[in-house]
Amino acid sequence: MRWANHHHLLQITQEVNGKIMWANLLYLFPLSLFPFATGWVARSGFAQVPTTVFAALNLAESLAFILLEHAVVSSHECMEISSAVSAAKKEIITIALEAAAIVVSFIPPIRFGAYVLLLAMSSLWIIPDLRMKKFYDKSKGD
Repeated sequence: MRWANHHHLLQITQEVNGKIMWANLLYLFPLSLFPFATGWVARSGFAQVPTTVFAALNLAESLAFILLEHAVVSSHECMEISSAVSAAKKEIITIALEAAAIVVSFIPPIRFGAYVLLLAMSSLWIIPDLRMKKFYDKSKGD
């Protein structure tokens, strides 16, 4: 869900070091598991374990994205990058919704609510986070 945000984040990265490379690989790994998890959920008819794994995979991807953001910020001593990433409202809401989806996945009568929470989380990211895009555009204008 965060491909555009990943793109914007890497655009503002002035140079890639080992820390950023490993954080990026850690972010891409959970993404590679989504086809498996999605297929498992579909084959199981939205059973509890696949639903929990799917929600946990979303949470792992979010945490890895935040780690990547911090790797980029800490690798560049630039206040503009730091301020572009500092207001993390979307990330906090995303993690809260994903954690709630994990909890809800354990409650049989409302298990499908986990997908509603994940859909709400995904809707936050339909419009890319423009903080990094604005910084990138500003830096290219200089």
